[in-house]
Amino acid sequence: MEYNLGGTTPSIGQPLTIELDITTGDTAQLNYIWRLDELVIEGATDPLYYLESMTEADFGQYDVVVSDNCSPAYIDTLDVLF
Repeated sequence: MEYNLGGTTPSIGQPLTIELDITTGDTAQLNYIWRLDELVIEGATDPLYYLESMTEADFGQYDVVVSDNCSPAYIDTLDVLF
């Protein structure tokens, strides 16, 4: 599993797209919880995380917890720096 920033360079006022690329197993059965600086991002439960317009508060360490209803897997962090 790896992150894809969707070809964008993060900056204030611009959109941010982070996609989790998963190449193994049945992804239809997976659950996703995105976090920013270890805090859950409300409503971010898809393999794709999108912000329409970044603010200074949106910069930090993103990660996603992926589970298959049995056990969670914590994916490496992605630093989105200001």
